[in-house]
Amino acid sequence: MKKEKQEALYVRIADSVSVRRNLLESSKGALEVLKSHEQIKGIREQKQALFEHLKAKVRVLNNLLGRLRGHLPRVKAQEQPKEAPKKIVPAKKSPPQQKEIPQPKPAPQIKHLSETEKLEQELAEIESKLRAIS
Repeated sequence: MKKEKQEALYVRIADSVSVRRNLLESSKGALEVLKSHEQIKGIREQKQALFEHLKAKVRVLNNLLGRLRGHLPRVKAQEQPKEAPKKIVPAKKSPPQQKEIPQPKPAPQIKHLSETEKLEQELAEIESKLRAIS
């Protein structure tokens, strides 16, 4: 077997400047992709380090919380029903000509109203008082 001598082969490229420009632009694009990939890897490493730091802090907090619970006395939670404050409604003065015997009203049932319902109810009472005045 004879060793064949390889000769350099030259080929003429038409418009070599544009081909070279295209090669350089694609190399530039590849380098930009690699650069962004390295940035992403750096961000991932930072994220991982932050998560590890956060996990360590959570472990310390859980440990401290366990110690705190160990030092606090054990108490059974008792729920006490809260009584709604009773409103005192001023008595309306009726003209002296008309005397009616007041009928006893049944005891009002205590309803647990939300803040908006309470405000709407108070607004309705104020509007009815304004109508009674005029």
